[in-house]
Amino acid sequence: MKKSILFSVLVVGATLLQAQTITVHQTCGLNGQVVKAIPPEAAQAVDLGLSVKWANMNVGAESPEGYGNYYAWGETSTKETYNWSTYFDINDGGSPFMKYNNDGGKTVLDPQDDAAHVNWGGSWRMPTKAEWQELYDNCTWTWTTQNGINGYKVTSNKAGYTDKFIFLPAASCRSEGGDFYVVGAIGDYWSSSLNESGSSLAWSLYFNSGYHDILSGYYRYYGQSVRPVLLPSLSTLENDNDTIRIYSSGCDDYQTFIGLHGGQLTIMTANSDQWSHFVRWQDGNTDNPRTITTNGNANYTAYFETPKFSVNVQSADAARGSGYISKVVKAGTIEYNESVGSFDAGSEVYLACQANYGYHFAKWSDGNTSQQRSFILTQDTTFTATFAKNVYSITKNAEHGSISGNNSAEYLDYVTLTVVPDYGYHFTQWSDGLKDNPRIFQITKDTTFTAEFTYDRVGTCGKDFALVWSYDPTNKVLTIGNAGEFTENMQFGVEAPTEMEELVIGNNVTAIGENAFAGISTLKKVTIGESVKTIYNNAFYNCVNLETIFNYRPTPTNAYSTAFDGVDKFECKLYVLPSSIDMYKNASVWRDFYYVESIGAEGTTVSTNQVTVEPTDNTATMTWPTDDNAASYTIQITKDGVVFCTLIFNGNGQLTGIAFAPSKDGSRKTQQATLTANGMQFTVTGLNSGTHYAFTLTAKDDQETVLASYTGEFTTTGEQVPTGIGNTPFPSGEGWGEATKVIRDGQIFILRGDKTYTVTGQEVR
Repeated sequence: MKKSILFSVLVVGATLLQAQTITVHQTCGLNGQVVKAIPPEAAQAVDLGLSVKWANMNVGAESPEGYGNYYAWGETSTKETYNWSTYFDINDGGSPFMKYNNDGGKTVLDPQDDAAHVNWGGSWRMPTKAEWQELYDNCTWTWTTQNGINGYKVTSNKAGYTDKFIFLPAASCRSEGGDFYVVGAIGDYWSSSLNESGSSLAWSLYFNSGYHDILSGYYRYYGQSVRPVLLPSLSTLENDNDTIRIYSSGCDDYQTFIGLHGGQLTIMTANSDQWSHFVRWQDGNTDNPRTITTNGNANYTAYFETPKFSVNVQSADAARGSGYISKVVKAGTIEYNESVGSFDAGSEVYLACQANYGYHFAKWSDGNTSQQRSFILTQDTTFTATFAKNVYSITKNAEHGSISGNNSAEYLDYVTLTVVPDYGYHFTQWSDGLKDNPRIFQITKDTTFTAEFTYDRVGTCGKDFALVWSYDPTNKVLTIGNAGEFTENMQFGVEAPTEMEELVIGNNVTAIGENAFAGISTLKKVTIGESVKTIYNNAFYNCVNLETIFNYRPTPTNAYSTAFDGVDKFECKLYVLPSSIDMYKNASVWRDFYYVESIGAEGTTVSTNQVTVEPTDNTATMTWPTDDNAASYTIQITKDGVVFCTLIFNGNGQLTGIAFAPSKDGSRKTQQATLTANGMQFTVTGLNSGTHYAFTLTAKDDQETVLASYTGEFTTTGEQVPTGIGNTPFPSGEGWGEATKVIRDGQIFILRGDKTYTVTGQEVR
């Protein structure tokens, strides 16, 4: 950005008066505007017969071949770095461009932002886009070398001016502190006109050895050459006066005075702040004030000194974080970006710090708690940043128990958590698979721990406590009789879960005792195994919300007269085996149920012990949980206690332990279980319709050690179909021969002639 103010001056007219005093300050831009600026002595205005006269050299050059200075568009002084962060017209808080923009702002540079006018004074200014276009259209452009410098000789085509020309050296441009292209290869010259289509661009001339044109230009922050112009009625500043330039050390700008030869001028210095002081003039003179006689053009520079102080920023513990100097500002200029250094007294020093992971800033050594702060440098100074540990939260989840231990801890602290299960549960593992209890860990972030439990509500019941019961609180299912010996009578033996919704009475139970489940109003579904012979009085008394009963006993179970008192027999549906419907409709107590339907009409899916079975008329799709350590899975299906089939899968689900009859072409089909989101899945075919089956599923490792075992029952849908050989729809007649039953790997097949069939008459291919 242009430095604004330099000196305070008393000037009358254009002549230096006797004993006139000019005060020179240490800091650039302190007082007043630059009164005069002059071009180099060799500068001329060349008349090419166009609307403006063109200067014969660039701003900052001393000859026509000189590259001169590089200016960002709208800036009037040079700088080290050319980018948006150093650009004068950027507004970080709002619209990107403040003064010059296409949204109501200015589109042609003001004189105070015109590098040609500010640096050369008078009526010199930067050319507009139209004036560059006029030069482009009315001149001959010849790539040449002038005094060893590449560039274009631009010669007028106007009558009477064809001997007039200017030379534009290929000075390249500057960006991010370096040359954009190789100097001598290209040229970039600004106009004073903003690009109409984009406020970030300004029009400029671009050329290389084979091309030249008026382009939208680079971004405004680029440093490019400036070639001044004058109106035809004006010429360069020419007079017989003496020109005196007065500088302050360290400043690019200067104060210019033009006065009569032989006049006197008194110059003196003044400190801009309490720290700086005058040292000497450039010629060694130390007079202050000093009177000079204008005996010719001259430059005077006043030198000042400012004491320097050191700033050291450190961390109390480098493992926790670091402190640093983010910037040092002196007279509006950023001077440093270091962690330690020596700076001018009176500078504004900005400090910042950065905490490492797990820590946060606490305070500076002087007690200040601002992570970013500034101060005026008045002495050698050391600042120490201290950091504290972060405090992280510990969230503990235990649905069926509690977890003792801290709810928060500091970074890297060790924390102990201990799980205490609720009654009826035991802790199995944490959600990340770790089984330690107590668990000791080191805190490094906000952490959530979830304890997982297994339900322990299991026990024995019935006569001599020979039956096993278990309760699943998640699905609210009570299961009785999946293990143990038969008993002639059964009462639950302990208080039944009053919130249960489903009851499963397995095949090991032969009777349901009096009042066993009376008054459980939440009970909705009851499954009664095929071995239950008797249900005593009030066994299900006042189970007012009972909706369905599945009874798998082929002949009607003997139910005492009050066994189901209080159950809404009009709403509650009774499902029995297809072949047993008529018998139940005529049996005592059971005939009171309005709906007596075949098992298979609904509710055929069986889910027990983590295995799900979905039967149809003659198939059953089985889904079971996988085990990463399992080498094999064996499914054995029985009917009436007789093995119907045995299927063996390897750990990948391939069926390996059953032989299928060959197809006509002699090939064999390979079957495989499918891996689903719920586990392995396989469909067993060739089952009988309306038939009750039991199954055992066993997972083993490669040492034949049983990892898991599951048992259950299911019933296929539809009407029961006789499966005897004589009643099976196999082909008969001449050439077919007699039917022969064979068992292969636990699967029953029928051979007749050269054909192989399942027991339901389906040909095996």
